Amino acid sequence: MNAASQQLDKIPVTRLKGVGAALEKKLNSIGIASLQDLLFHLPFRYEDRSRVASIGSIAAGDTVQVQGEVLNADIQFGRRRSLRCTIKDNSGFLTLRFFHFSNAQKNSLAVGSQIRCYGEVRRGRSGLEIFHPEYRVVRDNEEVVVDDCLTAIYPATEGLGQARLRSIANQALAYLPAQGECTAARRFCPARIPSTTDHSEISSSLPNRCNKTDSSTTA
Repeated sequence: MNAASQQLDKIPVTRLKGVGAALEKKLNSIGIASLQDLLFHLPFRYEDRSRVASIGSIAAGDTVQVQGEVLNADIQFGRRRSLRCTIKDNSGFLTLRFFHFSNAQKNSLAVGSQIRCYGEVRRGRSGLEIFHPEYRVVRDNEEVVVDDCLTAIYPATEGLGQARLRSIANQALAYLPAQGECTAARRFCPARIPSTTDHSEISSSLPNRCNKTDSSTTA
């Protein structure tokens, strides 16, 4: 889509697929109203999801990507209501815990299904746990490749996950004219970014299509 004649700051985020009134409100809360705002909502760090670790090799404090079979997914009641899911691979067991969840999310964690998840490992009451991992269900016979580049992490807000942000940011890339990322960064750079800024550094932080997250779920 060539938008050379359009001003990205005049195109609302609701132009993108999947951005309705509720999501628009969340985006507005972090300063994103137009496609320009979205494209220059730059990552504050990057994560390495280029490998899948065995559960038996991880330790508290690690930030890892693992894949395993769901053994159970139960709602627990205590000081805080939570959804606890236990997964296993051929090397060990790991607990995933969610304090904010829906019935649809619980149902997606069906016993026997395979999931791939990413998060920080903590020491919990029942062993190693990951709180609110970003995850996706791996369908039968689906080959899931690992990313071959770093995954961008953006400033977000409650109810707006990284997967959703990356998905709509990748849509917004289609509105950039085919003139090179550095040129595009210079041309569409918002006024809030100083004119003396190195635009090659900005262009390298623009949403990257190697973030394959359309089917991911973030709690």
